[in-house]
Amino acid sequence: MKRTDGNEIRVRRLISAKGIRTCIVPTVSAAILCLALAFGTGTGALALEVGLVDVEALAAEHPIAKKLAEDLKKTETKRNEEFKKKVKEKFGVSETTELDKLPDEKKQQFTQFFQLEREKFQEEMLEKEIEARKIIEGDIIKIVRNIAKESKLDLVFDKRIVVFGGLDLTKDAIAEIKKLKAQ
Repeated sequence: MKRTDGNEIRVRRLISAKGIRTCIVPTVSAAILCLALAFGTGTGALALEVGLVDVEALAAEHPIAKKLAEDLKKTETKRNEEFKKKVKEKFGVSETTELDKLPDEKKQQFTQFFQLEREKFQEEMLEKEIEARKIIEGDIIKIVRNIAKESKLDLVFDKRIVVFGGLDLTKDAIAEIKKLKAQ
């Protein structure tokens, strides 16, 4: 079994629906606490200036994310061609419709072969995605931090967790992200 580091586990949690809830609930709780502190009902309430960004939109506009999507398509096309060649060599069929003609033992071997190849592809793509996410997250944080400082904001939240209020910085952040070059 392959060992995983904390970042890989975090990314896997973000990818799975259950993991998204695991990450959002603490974030929402923290946001509620900060908003309560900022806009509390007491006379000595601390006034915080709050900004919002659409983190998903920022990530989608990042050149590395776009390059990763292109690489995924190219790699998938290449893998499919290689897979078809291997299937023809190993099982003597050129189309998946011909698999029904194979004996049960060969069908089982094909299923195992297919699953192994799919797992290899998924692992390879996951490693690339983890590496890209680290860079993308770092760039987003730097850009949002700079815009927040220029705008004299104390906090910036993902706009998906805020129901009301806050200055939307998404357009400004996207403009800065578009200036980045894919590495």
